[in-house]
Amino acid sequence: MLKYILFDLDETLYPSRSGLMAGIGELMSRYMEERLDMPPGEIPTLREHYYHVYGTTMRGLQIHHGIDPEDYLAYVHNIPIEDYIGPNDELDRVLAEIETEKVVFTNASAEHARRVLAVLGIERHFSHIIDVRALGYIAKPDPEAYQRALEILGAEGDECLIVDDRVRNLAPAKELGMITVLVGSEKTADADFVIGEVAEIGEVVQTLGVSQNPKGLMTDKVMSLREAAGLVQPGDTLALGGMTLYRRPVAFVRELIRQGTGDLTLLALTAGYESDLLVGAGLVRRVRTCYFGLEVFGLAPMFTSLATAGEVAVIEETEASIAFGLRAALAGVSFMPGQGWRETDLLRVRSDVQLVNDPYSERSYVAFPAIHPDVAVIHARAADRSGNALLGGNLAVDWELSLAAKKTIVTTECLVEELEEQAEVLGLFVNAVVESPRGAHPTSCYPDYPLASEEILNYVEACAAGRFDEYLEEFINFSFR
Repeated sequence: MLKYILFDLDETLYPSRSGLMAGIGELMSRYMEERLDMPPGEIPTLREHYYHVYGTTMRGLQIHHGIDPEDYLAYVHNIPIEDYIGPNDELDRVLAEIETEKVVFTNASAEHARRVLAVLGIERHFSHIIDVRALGYIAKPDPEAYQRALEILGAEGDECLIVDDRVRNLAPAKELGMITVLVGSEKTADADFVIGEVAEIGEVVQTLGVSQNPKGLMTDKVMSLREAAGLVQPGDTLALGGMTLYRRPVAFVRELIRQGTGDLTLLALTAGYESDLLVGAGLVRRVRTCYFGLEVFGLAPMFTSLATAGEVAVIEETEASIAFGLRAALAGVSFMPGQGWRETDLLRVRSDVQLVNDPYSERSYVAFPAIHPDVAVIHARAADRSGNALLGGNLAVDWELSLAAKKTIVTTECLVEELEEQAEVLGLFVNAVVESPRGAHPTSCYPDYPLASEEILNYVEACAAGRFDEYLEEFINFSFR
């Protein structure tokens, strides 16, 4: 059964005649000249060599010149895409009629992919973007890249169809049992189908007898809480949405504790009740937040105890470092400059945060490193089956988390067929949707229900009395009837 259609991005979802890849190629050459001080005359030959040996120029530069891949990706994708391509209404219609889940599988960055999809007007059709970062900077046609893509999707080769404009990218896919489609004109044994334009993929789907959706409904991403929690892996950076004691993904945390997924780095603009439970359960190795507490109810007891004892590492953060770190991730750059932290001791305790000189003035700024969460979990008031969600106006940094994270999970008070208001989280960036009524309790989810103050007090009192384990056992087994 065909479960996924994997689309290459550049010169597959748009034609090579657009000149966009040529423009990116010029930036690659300029990068090598400016960053690596290479003679311009040698660059084309070296690029061609690295491309054929390693799949991408970037991989060759990593191996032989030790470049920072994030710096490279930000540099070569800094191009005005809308000057080269525009909306493709025909492709939008064709993709809408294909019911099979659609994935971008690219040697570029996810940020570049999202910009391309947005300009083409087809972003709503794709459930995943598997970029070179997700592949560990290994690129097609390296067979390991395809294996990693299948692992990310939880799929077998014979459950996938791949569409690419490069013959050499189809051979490894065919070895894994994928159906292969070449966008081009070259006849090759590695291509099961050859199409002139990507919009002809609809005809391939009809030939294969794959289910089509005449209404153009978007991909169904609904799954159980257990399945969604399984997307979090040991060692991940887990970002929790909401703010202080408002709209926190408590039900998700309950399931994560049940599964015992640990060694986590916890990221939250503000951490509260749900985060303290994770820390107390021994699942958190490091904490990145600018506040960890229970507001008027006092300190977060388990975090305070374990952090004081040195059992949980604390990465010093402020609102500025988290906000600028997420903005850097959204911009596809390795850092974002700001004026915060200047003349403070924070720079002494965070050696990874550096001062940089402004090339346009004599000033220096603090370079806040990009933050890329592995998984973001956001609780919503309502969501459709594709992951478009309403948060209720109080967004915290949930929008930024949904864009910056490699995987985004939305738990929701209710599932709806169609949102009545404009989405505050876009389904394009969501991997899983879980219906979880009262999923933020005992934190509030205004205006659906208020903060359960008595339960927060019960928690504080239990911890003060040394009964955290007893409380945790009751928490794990709790359910709304």
